Amino acid sequence: MRRKHLSAVRQLVLAAIAVTLLCASMFDDSSVLQMQLRFDFDAFCDNPDKQDCADVPAEIVYTDLDGEAVSVDVRLRIRGRWSNRTAGCQLPALFVYFNESETAGTPFAGQSMLPLTTHCRHLDKRYSEYLLSEYLAHRIYALLSPVSIRARLAEIEYIDSRSNRHRKRYGFFTEHFAGVARRTDRTLYEPDHLHVAEADPQGMSRHALFQYMIGNLDWSAVQSHNVALFRADDGNVIPAPFDFDYSGLVSAEYASPPSGIWVSNVTTRVFRGYCWPGVDWSAVFDEFTAIKDDVFAEAAALPDMSGGEQRRIRVYLKRFYEKIESSEARQAIVDSCRPVPEPLQ
Repeated sequence: MRRKHLSAVRQLVLAAIAVTLLCASMFDDSSVLQMQLRFDFDAFCDNPDKQDCADVPAEIVYTDLDGEAVSVDVRLRIRGRWSNRTAGCQLPALFVYFNESETAGTPFAGQSMLPLTTHCRHLDKRYSEYLLSEYLAHRIYALLSPVSIRARLAEIEYIDSRSNRHRKRYGFFTEHFAGVARRTDRTLYEPDHLHVAEADPQGMSRHALFQYMIGNLDWSAVQSHNVALFRADDGNVIPAPFDFDYSGLVSAEYASPPSGIWVSNVTTRVFRGYCWPGVDWSAVFDEFTAIKDDVFAEAAALPDMSGGEQRRIRVYLKRFYEKIESSEARQAIVDSCRPVPEPLQ
């Protein structure tokens, strides 16, 4: 493998293109990104308080359209707080940091940081399937709304720079919030509390029905828990969800319902949307019906899933669609909405 060097002129041209196509090169391409990630496997800091933890230097290597190997220097940082859950991972989820001046002409052009969701446990196939199911949830929401956190699947060969040990597993990159804001001409919004007049009723209700669809209870649009809020120039605020591994669609063995929600397991659907004023519920349900074929096509396209897991996902989604095809069931979902909390009034 050799590092491919770009001429100064070509770098300037590609940098100009990258400014125009800031997120397009990475997330408008739905193909599986083939790459290597080289780093010292033993270099991660496992301090629970993340004190004095340095980023781990690493190298991404991929093959370009000319068939040449291209190397991109990056830095890695463990994502989220170190916990019992991350401590059980041989490879926890990561933040990947880039030097933007060196990414022109690569799939990572214009990116400064991207979250990377990993397979966690090397030898447990269930965890690879959890990852693919979570990736599917991102793909489904992107069918519903452009204000979504898009994902790009990658097949990654992790190579230990110290011992040359290597493992090939799937992972996926997700858009940085700043990238979503630029792409949608909105700003990331982090209010102390969301006022009811700011919330887009259709967008909030669409989002809540999506969470119901995938059986996710671990979220709050009002408190920005596993949800990013994006505000338009007119003040209109719309949510974009992420972090779906506690959903029924994923059905991870470690997932349990949040405290205060009395269901036996995460596969039980509970509608947790608010009763936002002025919602056209027929239009919301019709949006989900319109993407039905695409949803099942996305599920069928997941690579390296066992037949049993493919069937489980298909049945889980099928039951959602059977429910919303009934006018009585639709009304029951709408009637179960929660009153908008007083602080939002």
